[in-house]
Amino acid sequence: MQGTDFERITSNLFARRFGIGCTFEKFCVFAESILPQNRRSKIIHVAGTNGKGSVCALLDAAYGAAGYRTGLFTSPHLIDPRERIWVNRKLIGKNDFCRIFSKIQNREKVNLSFFQYLTLMALLYFSDCAVDVIILECGLGGRLDDTNIVRSDASIITSVAFDHEEILGNTIEDIAREKAGIIKPGRKVFIGELSADAEAAVANVAQNVGAQLVKVKGEGRCFASSLKGDFQKKNVKLAQTVLEGLREILPISDDAINCGFASTFWPARNQTIFLKNGNRMILDGAHNKEAVGAQVDYIRHTVGKDSTTLIFGSTKVRHCEACFATLELLFHKIFLTNVADGNKKISDDFFSELANRYSPKCCFVTTKSLVEILAQPTDETYFLTGSLLLIGELTAMLIENGLLDRKYFSQFA
Repeated sequence: MQGTDFERITSNLFARRFGIGCTFEKFCVFAESILPQNRRSKIIHVAGTNGKGSVCALLDAAYGAAGYRTGLFTSPHLIDPRERIWVNRKLIGKNDFCRIFSKIQNREKVNLSFFQYLTLMALLYFSDCAVDVIILECGLGGRLDDTNIVRSDASIITSVAFDHEEILGNTIEDIAREKAGIIKPGRKVFIGELSADAEAAVANVAQNVGAQLVKVKGEGRCFASSLKGDFQKKNVKLAQTVLEGLREILPISDDAINCGFASTFWPARNQTIFLKNGNRMILDGAHNKEAVGAQVDYIRHTVGKDSTTLIFGSTKVRHCEACFATLELLFHKIFLTNVADGNKKISDDFFSELANRYSPKCCFVTTKSLVEILAQPTDETYFLTGSLLLIGELTAMLIENGLLDRKYFSQFA
């Protein structure tokens, strides 16, 4: 079953990737008809512009270290769509992936999108596995995000910055209110270090629905983490605040938190890898101005300008230029590239013109050409950043061409 069926089903899913799917209201009705109603799992729902994936990974590792059976749903994936669904830090198997997809397909009464399918698949799999705690990452926004079909026991808003304005709104307050749409009455909502405007908007939503607002702890003991970069300290503090703040429903010791944080694995976040020819690469997804701003100190203290080449690509024009303007000063050589994905939002001409503007240190190349460049041994370090879609696409091509060992994504094997 694993080979042919898995390939057929992933092809079916990817064909839906750029479709709209059904409305959120219709999705809620369909989800209620197919999902078990007598769940025993506690659900922690996580929204935010940046940091939500790292916070999810930290919570999953800590609860796992405490002995809980955990279910984790995140997005996007890098190489394999199964990367979005974990139980006890193990990837969903191909047989279960196919089985659950077929179960939904056989009962599909509405047109489901790629993300709607995967959301239902994750929740059904978590039910089958009888997990104790589900950590659920929003895909986009919050209020109308397809993950917001759950009745969560707690919600988290990691950060609020400009991103997806065409959907979420053009002000920080609008974006914050959309993300605050995951807050549930009578439950706790934990927030990271938000701007005054964003915090006020979230606090207003919490007050209106009768939820308890819990701010990240600024003082006291802070546990260390395996995640690299000073900006990750904010995510660690927030995850610690959540773990301590939910002890009445999910008891956990300091030792378990410490052990979990120390063993957290989250790929493509300041992750150093080596190609089989010895070339060194650092992977770090960052697709908006806030995320790139957080990278700057890490880059300055980790890589040398005269020995490091930037590889950058994005899918949003508005953020691309702002991000690139910050990054280009830190590197002596730059390759701009485009996501080869059929839904790319930026034309090749845009990147060519941007590269010409910063010539001669910058040039535009295809991802296929990049693989050929990276195949040549060098003492240069490559810093790959921008869209996680690009990182996933390029690393998959490197693996396919025998240049990269999949061990760097071993939890996804």
